[in-house]
Parts: sequence; C-alpha cells; structure tokens
Amino acid sequence: MNSRKQLLSRLRGIVRHQAFIPTTIFVGLVAILVVSATLTAHPPVIESVTPQVGYPGLVLLIRGNHFGPSRGSSEVSFAGDRPSTSAYLEWTNRRISVRIPENATSGFVFVTKANERSNGVLFTNKSSLPVIVSAGPKPGLPFIQSITPASGTVGTLLTIKGQNFGSVRGQGKVYFTPTSVADQGLPAAQIPNSPNASPVADRFSGCGCDFNYVNWTDHEINMYVPDGASSGNVTVATDRGTSNSAYFEVAVQVGTKLYKDRRGYQIEYGMQISKVIADPDGTIDVWMPALSEDLSQRDIQRVLSPEPLWDDFRGVMRYLFDNLKPDTTYSIDITYYFDRYAVETRIDPSKVSGAYDRDRELYRVYTSSDALVPSNDPIIESTARSVVGSEKNPYLMALAIYDYLIDKLHYDASATSEDPVESLTSGNADAYDYALLFTALARSVGVPTRPVAGYIVYGDKQTSRFYWAEFYVKDFGWVPVDPVLGSGVKFGDFPSVPDPKSYYFGDIDNQHIAFSRGVIQLEPLDPHGKTVRKKRMFSLQTIHEEASSGVSSYTSFWQDAKIVDWW
Repeated sequence: MNSRKQLLSRLRGIVRHQAFIPTTIFVGLVAILVVSATLTAHPPVIESVTPQVGYPGLVLLIRGNHFGPSRGSSEVSFAGDRPSTSAYLEWTNRRISVRIPENATSGFVFVTKANERSNGVLFTNKSSLPVIVSAGPKPGLPFIQSITPASGTVGTLLTIKGQNFGSVRGQGKVYFTPTSVADQGLPAAQIPNSPNASPVADRFSGCGCDFNYVNWTDHEINMYVPDGASSGNVTVATDRGTSNSAYFEVAVQVGTKLYKDRRGYQIEYGMQISKVIADPDGTIDVWMPALSEDLSQRDIQRVLSPEPLWDDFRGVMRYLFDNLKPDTTYSIDITYYFDRYAVETRIDPSKVSGAYDRDRELYRVYTSSDALVPSNDPIIESTARSVVGSEKNPYLMALAIYDYLIDKLHYDASATSEDPVESLTSGNADAYDYALLFTALARSVGVPTRPVAGYIVYGDKQTSRFYWAEFYVKDFGWVPVDPVLGSGVKFGDFPSVPDPKSYYFGDIDNQHIAFSRGVIQLEPLDPHGKTVRKKRMFSLQTIHEEASSGVSSYTSFWQDAKIVDWW
C-alpha cells in the first residue's frame, strides 16, 4: 500500500515538473513523424523511359512516381553505371531528366532513393547494336574507307575517304540516317512496324539548297553534315551503285527537332502556253517549281507530263518547247504524292553559338542581299540594329525580329508592295512581305535566314499561296518561323493552336506545303532572249519563262496547286 502511494506521489511530481509538457509534446511529434513516414514512404516507381534505345550524351526522360521533390542523395543507374552530378538536368517527384553516361551499357535503368530501389526498365545503348559494314570494296562500286571526324554536330565538315566515288559528283549523293518519327518516343501509330505505322525514310542526303557538298573527287568527298541527320550508317551512291556503310555519330548539343503528325497529300499543278507567234527556230523555256524535299516532306512520288529536259536544277525543272506553232497549246502537268510532317524544335538558347563558319556557302548566301531580299537596304539595316540592340545570340536576335514584326505590321491580304521595305514603312503587309522582311532583317545582323514559298491548306482542300521563313542555328540546323500565323491571323478553319505566337516561332504544322527554300537564282539561257518572272508565285525564283529572240509573242497561264486528295 505504501509503495503504491509512493508511485502516485512520484507521478504527480513528474506531471507538475515544468519540463513535462514540452517533453510530452516533443515525444508526440516524433511519434507522429514516425507513423507518418511509415504510412507515406514509398519506393520509387519507373513507368517509362524515353528513348528506350539511345546514344550516350543524349537526355533520358524517366517518368514515374515517388522519386522525391529533389534529387538529394538519390540517383539513377544504367546497368550499374552512375551518371555524374552534372548529368542531372531535372528531378521532380514524377520526372527525371538525365544525360546518358558515355560508358553506359545496355541493361536495366533503376532509380534509388533512401536505399530503396525502383523497378528496372530496359535501356539499350544504340551504339552497341550491330552495324553492317562491308568487308571490302567490290569491283567498280564506291567504297568508304574512313569518315573524319567520327562524330560531330549538324554542320560539321566531314572528309570521306575511299575509292570509286567518281571524278565529279554528277548525280552522286552521300546518304545519312535521318532523324525519324521512330526515334522520338511517339505513339505506336507513328512508329514503324505498328499496325497503323507511317512510312519513314531510312536514308536521306539533305537539301541541295543547303550547299552541303564542298569537294568531290574519286577518292575523297568533303561535305557538311546535313540538317536532320542522326547517328547511324552513311553511304555513298553514284551511277555505279551504292557503297558499303560506315558509322557516324551525330552529337546533340543545342536542342532537338521532332517530325510528327504525318499527313499524306496528292497535289496537281501545271501551266499552258498558247497563241505563239515565232520564227521556225524560236524556243520557249519554262522553269517549273519542284516540290521541296526534306525530312518534313518525304516519301515523294511524282508523275510528270511531259518529262523535263533537266530534271533537277537548283530546285526547279527545265522544260524546252521548240518547233512552235500558233494553233498549238503546250502543256505541263505535274502530280505529286508525298507525306508532310509537322516540325517541332526545342532549343536551349544558352547553348546557341554565334560563331558561324563564315566561309561556308550556306552562310554567305543566306546572309547576303539578293534579288528579292534587300538586307543591305539602309532602312532594313538601321531597323534591325535597333530591334536586336546589343544582343549577339542568333536565336534571341531572330526572336526579337519576330516579335517586332508581329507588333509592327498589320496583315493585309491585298497588299501589293513592290519592295518589302514599303511594307515596313506603311505597316501593312501580306505573307510575302512578312517572310521577306523577317529574312532581310535577320540577314542584316548576320543570322542566316531564307524565305520559304508554297501553300497553306485548309477547309475543303482549299489552298492559298503562302510564305514563311526559317533561320539557321549552328550545330542544330533550320528553325521554322511563321510571323503571319504567329500574329493570330485566321484562314478559314485552319487549325488553331493555344499560343500561336509561341508555336510559330520554332514549330510548323503539317498544312504548310513548301516549294522553294530561299530565292532560286536563275540566269538567262539566251543573252538576246526575254525573261519573265511571275510575282508572288508559289516558288521564289528569278526566272519562270524565257523566250528566245525568235519568239514575237505568246500567252501563258499558270495553274495553282490543288489538293486532289489527302489522308
């Protein structure tokens, strides 16, 4: 009984002690934290990794849950290999972005947090996949012995050594592995071999408008890595055949370019010549625009009636009509079948360099004034300097010019200025003026830029001649810009985007059809003949028709492209 009283007395003393309440609160909080941690702690879970097959140096996106709000001491491992601290670009509870280590091997990717490891998801180092390379040269066929350097960015100057390339290039081409919809982590409907797959080119040689070829001899080719190239096999094709494959690694440093949302088209266009009055030796040459071929417009098939005299000359086709008769109509009919992709670019401006190769023909041509782009006009030069200020980053300079034109100009479809400078001073411009002004202003401050001519497609297969532009970023390639649609102008039921101003600086949809990239400079064939340039055509070229001195008169009619079908 006494012991019981003593125990109660001691308890009353503890409760009455001034430290009792704080101690009780502290113990309670610790208990709550322990219980809470027990109830809420979850091991990390990986739902997907993109890409599942990739190269060291690329960014791997890991999606899942319970990664934690920040990295802390957590980490990612690639088949046991751990990236450096600087390789981590993003870490949130549901997303991790990390550069693939240089020595990463194929195997499972894990996320480890507080000594708890996630499930593993298989990643394959693409460089470990087999690359088929011929054992040796075959008689007469071109053969690649080496490519120097073995890796580089878009725009890197390559030396390809070997044999049987031919003493002149002629129709020879160097083919690269293209950036394709298959490599971008897209839905299954857009990946080859899926039930609803879209065709994807397995090789491409770049656009002739980029002037990629520098030198071509029988034993050596010097050329620039074309825009759109990705790591993979390189081959040389000539009239003798196709070479063995050699591997080239394309580094991704500035950003990424994605081709998506395929749309198929069948289009027709043409022209007619009639009522010709000419001498027996009179001739008429017609330079017909050809559809621009690049990775945004690929898998091209065509039907030409008649066949051109020159099939591909700087992006146009030459037709020659002779033995001309006044009661005869001469026609050209062209049909194209092709796939058009939307283009989406994602660029880190902090990684953009202004150190262009100023000796490269691409730079010299697309920073110079020409027949349609008055980049050396004093008003253009002073305006551009005022707009970009002290900015030296080409990407940010182009963005400043884009924003300026959207704020400065009012879209007027009926504008018919002879010179884009007139539109700059009046404030009214159509798509033609917008494109040429953007190009001229950007060129005047040293950013390689070119106008693009073609059509936009909308409504019930309606087409409208249209113009936009693209500027070149070192180590990356071309970036599309459409200041008209970026300003919010509507064309019928043309698809709208939530933020057109942001979207149309860097992205372009699959309802732009391109015929010419840059101004196609053509020279007269007959110094005594008469040339005709059609204004505001769907191809920006200096000559469309040329009549020899033996032709007194004729009538020509050009048909706009029409959509026969789309899918």
